[in-house]
Amino acid sequence: MKHLICTLLLLAALNSSAHIYKGMIGKIPVYLEYHAENNTGECYGSYFYQSQCIDIPIEGTISGTKFTLYAGTMWQEKEEKELFNLVLKGKTLSGTWKANGKTLKVVLTKINEATFPNLYDKNPFVKAQPFAGLERIRTSFAKFKSIDSTTSVVANGMTIVWYKETHWDSQFFRIKSGLPDSTIKWVNNYLEYKQLLEFSNFGTCGAGGNMEYNTSISDYFLNADFLSLNFASYYYCGGAHPDFSSEQVNLDLKNHLLLSTADLLQFDGFVQRDDANFDEWAAYRSETFVVMINDYFKATYPEYYAESDETEGTEETEETESDDYENECFYDDPMVWQFSDVTITTGGFKFSAYFYRAMRICDDPEWSYIPYEVFADYLNPKYKKALLAIPH
Repeated sequence: MKHLICTLLLLAALNSSAHIYKGMIGKIPVYLEYHAENNTGECYGSYFYQSQCIDIPIEGTISGTKFTLYAGTMWQEKEEKELFNLVLKGKTLSGTWKANGKTLKVVLTKINEATFPNLYDKNPFVKAQPFAGLERIRTSFAKFKSIDSTTSVVANGMTIVWYKETHWDSQFFRIKSGLPDSTIKWVNNYLEYKQLLEFSNFGTCGAGGNMEYNTSISDYFLNADFLSLNFASYYYCGGAHPDFSSEQVNLDLKNHLLLSTADLLQFDGFVQRDDANFDEWAAYRSETFVVMINDYFKATYPEYYAESDETEGTEETEETESDDYENECFYDDPMVWQFSDVTITTGGFKFSAYFYRAMRICDDPEWSYIPYEVFADYLNPKYKKALLAIPH
């Protein structure tokens, strides 16, 4: 997910020089954004069909008022790509689109995305971190529909309803009942915002061609005090291999706060992460945080801490690779836990792990729970009672 977030941030930074157009290719509504390189005549960007909202990259040249743009992925030869021949007159780009032996008329009009209607502007999380450029346009077309058959009773009268965005199949839930109205509204605004972010990532992922992008809530915990979520993502956005990742999110429902791991678990000398103190935070994580959790895991789950030299020289079979891969993950390497985050569960804190891409299958092991009472002395006093009261 990090590379997708970085892409969005880069696009936001470039939006001061972005040119955004809406219009038609033939009879099909499209939206296009390009950035012009200073003094080179080169330009790049993307466009999407309103019906799909998936980016198709564009690159080409500008000579005076004439645009020659090629649309397609980096894997395609130029002659395989779509070809735009356009002329700029005032705020209008017009000309032709050619691909696969077809030629269609193109008429595009420049727009100001800041004034483009987007009903999600009312969401306070969107207001705090607004979408910009083509992402503002794309997210305006997001539509979330409830799946009636997936209404679930969680506990104590709490119910949730699952929603999917109409352009893709990934599902996120909303809280329907069982909490104060103000809390339900706050949580649902957050979940809507997260689903919008993933929809935006889904759209930009298309730049890789033959894309696949799926995000879902793979696990969650809900009671009167907390909502804890694990967002699981699987994506292929171009390159040699697909990838997958997860994100852990914890919400304080009583005070309407997003919680970091350090808000919940505070070993001696704990440091909250921010841009000003990254080095101090990293030192705390590597010198204290990792030691505390790794010592517990190694004593409690020795079967997952096989040393690397124990597997050297053994004959591997497909069955061995399938059944014993976790013994090849080397969880005793402190670095895999240094940036670990937690989710709240009935089994205690569930800790994530982070490996390099080729060993991503080792992330988020199924066994990495630590009961709250084990670290009771290190629980944030603000949340200690509520955490220790979670039945398990």
